[in-house]
Amino acid sequence: MGAPSPVKKARPKFKLEQFRDVAIESKSQEVGVDLDLDAGVFDPREHDTIADTSDFTDDDVVRVDDGDVVHVPHPLMLDDPHQEAFDKFNRREDVDQVDYIDEESGEKRSKAQYPYTIGGAPAPSDTYRMAAAIIGERELWRLLAGGGHSNDVALAWEYLTRDTRMDRDPKAQRPPR
Repeated sequence: MGAPSPVKKARPKFKLEQFRDVAIESKSQEVGVDLDLDAGVFDPREHDTIADTSDFTDDDVVRVDDGDVVHVPHPLMLDDPHQEAFDKFNRREDVDQVDYIDEESGEKRSKAQYPYTIGGAPAPSDTYRMAAAIIGERELWRLLAGGGHSNDVALAWEYLTRDTRMDRDPKAQRPPR
């Protein structure tokens, strides 16, 4: 007789409007959340701040149907490529760098060029770049096509980390449920 199979925990599924309303007051889920999308189309060529339009083709136009979902993973469950992208975002290594000489050590170093650019073009917002790092740019485009915003990923991230922070600090007061 084999060991019982583990019980799969269902991910919560929210309409975007619902999620925005309940995220602040809800208990986080260990596996992440699914954001329920509305039918829509997203064409990255129409958004100058996302990237240079010459890099896109018709294959990059994203279409979603009602009920399609975008999964936002729990911060402790990011796969390696997304974790690396998120770490690069946090270190500002996802934007163009400028070299300089450290005055104290005399060593050559680099830092993020400000205002932020990617490939010489203005970089998308921090929230957009963070969301792209967490769920991937293609999934972010699906979210945008379905009526979502990059801030929805940031809100989901906060929602998923709240109880993790509370569990680490026993003195922290949990928000009312």
